[in-house]
Amino acid sequence: MPRHHLNQDRITVARLDGTATRHVHAKSPVDVAVAELVEIATDRVKGRAPVLRVDLLSETAGAMLGAWQADPVKAWAGEAASRLLVAAGGTDEEVGRAAAAEVVRRMSRSQH
Repeated sequence: MPRHHLNQDRITVARLDGTATRHVHAKSPVDVAVAELVEIATDRVKGRAPVLRVDLLSETAGAMLGAWQADPVKAWAGEAASRLLVAAGGTDEEVGRAAAAEVVRRMSRSQH
């Protein structure tokens, strides 16, 4: 995949993370939060049908869940934000589990 697309994916993941967290803190209605997350995660290329980036939703959900698992006090919103991302379409369990495991591994290493 070209580097441009990888950079764009990282930006999208950051936007998903921030948006999900904001909605948790604001106690937004689930349908409002999900609609915004779907909008962010949808690739729109002229001349093509829109594509929901389930991979990025799943990765972000897994990473947020992993942060919560590693440190529930600091990352208290992670579980709720993860649920919003899954509701928006982040349903690839393999991607989510891998992202969660990576975050737990990194956070465990940094705490020692």
